[in-house]
Amino acid sequence: MKRERVFDNPKVIEDVWVPRKRGGKLPSTSRIIPINSDKIFKKQLIDAVDNASHQIFLCSFLLADNDLTVSLENAANRGVRVYLMMASEAQLGKEDLDKDYNYEHVKQHKDMLKRLEKKVLIRDADHLHAKLLVTDPFDGGKAFLSTANFTKEALERNQELGVELPSANALFSIFRYGFWNEAKRESDGKGRYVPFGGSLRAPPPEYGNILLADLTESRMIKDEIVSILQTTEGPVTISTYGLDHDSEVFREIEKRAMRDKVTVFIRPRMRNLKAVRLLSRLQNVTVLSFRWLHAKFILASNRGLIITANFDNRLDSDDPTFEVGVVLDNVMIQELHKITKYWIENAEYHYFPSVRLSDIQADFVSILKESRLTDIKVQKEQVIERSGELDLREYLNWKNSEISLGNDRPNSRRIRVVEEYLPMKLPKGAILVKTIDDLPKKTKNISGHLFKDGNTPPLYKHSGTLFYAVEKEKIPTVKLDEKIKIVVEE
Repeated sequence: MKRERVFDNPKVIEDVWVPRKRGGKLPSTSRIIPINSDKIFKKQLIDAVDNASHQIFLCSFLLADNDLTVSLENAANRGVRVYLMMASEAQLGKEDLDKDYNYEHVKQHKDMLKRLEKKVLIRDADHLHAKLLVTDPFDGGKAFLSTANFTKEALERNQELGVELPSANALFSIFRYGFWNEAKRESDGKGRYVPFGGSLRAPPPEYGNILLADLTESRMIKDEIVSILQTTEGPVTISTYGLDHDSEVFREIEKRAMRDKVTVFIRPRMRNLKAVRLLSRLQNVTVLSFRWLHAKFILASNRGLIITANFDNRLDSDDPTFEVGVVLDNVMIQELHKITKYWIENAEYHYFPSVRLSDIQADFVSILKESRLTDIKVQKEQVIERSGELDLREYLNWKNSEISLGNDRPNSRRIRVVEEYLPMKLPKGAILVKTIDDLPKKTKNISGHLFKDGNTPPLYKHSGTLFYAVEKEKIPTVKLDEKIKIVVEE
C-alpha cells in the first residue's frame, strides 16, 4: 500500500537574515552622496586632492585605496603640503576587524604609508577614528566628511555616506585640533612613529552651526543622538556598523520604539547580535541589513545627524576619542530621507530572531557563522520516502493511522512524506514447527500454548526466528505470543 501527505515544515531557524526583493534606482542627491559602485564620492575626493594648490588634510582609520594614495603622492610631488592622521599600528592590531574586511587592508594601509612617509607629514594615535578630507581651507577649498574609511572596498562597495560641506573652515579647525592635541606620534620618514615634542597646541574647534565632534576632553555626539530620540516625533531611522545592548543610546532607542516606528540598518556581526535580538522583539522596530553596511546616521522627520562613530558603548566612555558628526540642514535632511526610503525598499536582508521554514518565500536565508553571513538553501519541497515490510500487527496499525512527519526536518518550505509498506511474507525455505522439540534452541522457553489451541495459525521457523503464518491480512482472534512476528503465507 502506498500513501503520501504534504506538511508545512515546522522547523525553526534562529537569528535569520531573510533576503528581500530589490530593484529601483538610487535617488540623485547633491550634498549627501551614497557610496556605491558608481564611485561618485571617491571621484569627488580624488578631484579635490588633484585640484589642491596649497594644503591637504586627511584623517582616516585606514588608508588602503591605491587611486587616492597616488593622488596624494602626486600632490606632494607638486609641492602641496599633505597632512595625514591615522589610527596607530598597535590599534589596528587590536580592532574587532571582520574577516572579510580587514587583515589584508591593514597590510595595504602600512604599504601605502611607507610610500607616502617621506613626502607627507603623518601622525597617529590609538583613538583616531574620524574620516574626513579638507583641501585649501583658506582659499575656498573643499571639505568632506565620510562614514567610510578610505579603502577601496569602503569607497566602492560598502553602504556608506559621504557629505560635502559648504565651507572648509570648520572641518579644518577640527582636523587642526586633532593633529596638535589628539595625535600622539609622528612618522620620522623611516618607518618609525615617535612621540612629537613641543608645547604647541591648537585652539578649540570652531564648529559653526553644522559640525560637532567627540574629542578626548569634550563630548557632543551622544547628546545630539539622545536629543533627537527624545524630542522629535514620528518614525526614526538609524544606521550603524556597531550597536551595543548595554549603551545609553540603545536604551533611548528602546524608549523611542515604545511610541514610534524605528527602522534600524545594521551590519550582520556577532558583536551586534544581542542588541539586534532585543530590538527586533519590539513591535515598532524593523531591523534591516546590507552585507557591507558601514554608514552611521540617525534621521527623524526634521532632524538628522551623520557621524563617523558607531552607536556603541564607546559613546559612553571617558576614554580618548576623535569622532566627527554633521548636523543636517533642511536640504540634507530631505536628501537623506530619499536615500533611506530607497534603502528601506532595497535592503538586502530583513532580520528575524526566529522564523519557520514554511513561512520563508526566498530561495535561501542567511545566518551568522564565524562572524560572516552563511547562506542556507531553502527548497520549495523535499520528499521523504519510507518503505519496507512490516509484521502484520505493525502493518495494520500503520494502515489505520495518519501519516506523521516524524523527526525529519530538511531545509524546505514543505515536506512531502511518501510511505509504501507491505505486510511481511513468510520467508522462502521456512520450516513448519510441529512440536516443541522442533523449536530453535534459543526459543525453547516460549510458552507451551503454541500447540494447544487448534485455531492457532501455523508456526514456522527460519534462521532461528519464529513466524505465525496467516493466509490473509487478518490477525486471528486467538491469543498469540507477542514475541513472534505474524506474516502472510503466499
